[in-house]
Amino acid sequence: MLEPSLPLERNAEYHVDAALDADARRRRWRAAARGLAAAVGILVAALTYRIGMTTPQVADPIVGQAYNEINGWATATMVPASSYGPAIGSRCGVYYFTHHPMLAAYVAALAQRLGVLPQAMIVLGVALATALLLVQLAWRTPWGALMVASSITGALLYAPGYWSWLQHPIGHTWSVAAFYVLASAAMLARPVLPLALASFVAGWISIDATFVFAAIVAGTLFAVHGVSRTTWLAALAAIAGFVLANALHVFQIWCHYEWQWSEVMRDYFVTETGDTSLAYRVGAIGLAERWAYVAQWVPAYAREAVLGERVHWSDPAFWAIAGLALALQPATLWGRVGVVALLAGMSSTAFFAPGLMPMHLHYLPRYVLLAPIGMLIVMAASLPPKPK
Repeated sequence: MLEPSLPLERNAEYHVDAALDADARRRRWRAAARGLAAAVGILVAALTYRIGMTTPQVADPIVGQAYNEINGWATATMVPASSYGPAIGSRCGVYYFTHHPMLAAYVAALAQRLGVLPQAMIVLGVALATALLLVQLAWRTPWGALMVASSITGALLYAPGYWSWLQHPIGHTWSVAAFYVLASAAMLARPVLPLALASFVAGWISIDATFVFAAIVAGTLFAVHGVSRTTWLAALAAIAGFVLANALHVFQIWCHYEWQWSEVMRDYFVTETGDTSLAYRVGAIGLAERWAYVAQWVPAYAREAVLGERVHWSDPAFWAIAGLALALQPATLWGRVGVVALLAGMSSTAFFAPGLMPMHLHYLPRYVLLAPIGMLIVMAASLPPKPK
């Protein structure tokens, strides 16, 4: 009576073995796809470093003054300040541009003191942040990592607003690195502490990019974690880290002015000359005027980034590559919510800091280049990682 059951048992074993083989093949394919995407990400990071070190960079007077002071710190000599700072050097830190935290400048000064080319360290920072983001995405979604890598490569090849700002010791260079690191922290399964740290570092890089940073954090958190307790705790941690960094920077300015708080108020919060203070940038205007700024300046910045009426920010090839990647990149519902949050957050600069907009058409349109890259990051991050 037992013999007829043997073929059935063998058949069952065959199907089990076939299923195990198929699962093993899928695992190997996933591992190969992740490895390939990670390798591409590392190549894009290497290309970032190569282009940053070998292509002409924007000649900016503030950058020239920054390197002047970096050299002063590295050689322990005092140097004259620019119109943004006091008349002579400060024992309290890099002072030349008191309205902006200058993490990259400190790294550059340390590099020069150690005999390393400062520009190399700054470019390396952008390259490492690029590698971190793309390798992390490669594990999560190889296809998404390739789409993000393609858009960054397009920026490196066809967007001077990206590739000609890769070695400056001011916020407009490392703000790109901060953008990538914030996204990397926000897509972690436990993002609260990493995001607090990443936001603290971002707070020492740029204040002009506050709402760009907030946008990528909000977009990625919504895409990965939805409306959850994790999202809100991580958002609060990000705010705390950023505020703490800026508070310490204000403390540094206070030290710089020899503990004269009235000088801090005059210089940082309410500059007598007007156009560099926090109060001027936030603006004492009503809601209707703020919405009018959004309606006027968001399209103006987008037009400037695409058409380059004042500065050559990008070529059509960049937008074609980014547009094709967006068309090919799938996303979940929460990924689409994250994209809306990203774009709304980036546009909110005109609402919350309208004073920035008219005076920075020669600087800030480069952040428009991060919009399609950020959209791809958010869309890719929304796809849950498959089992190993």
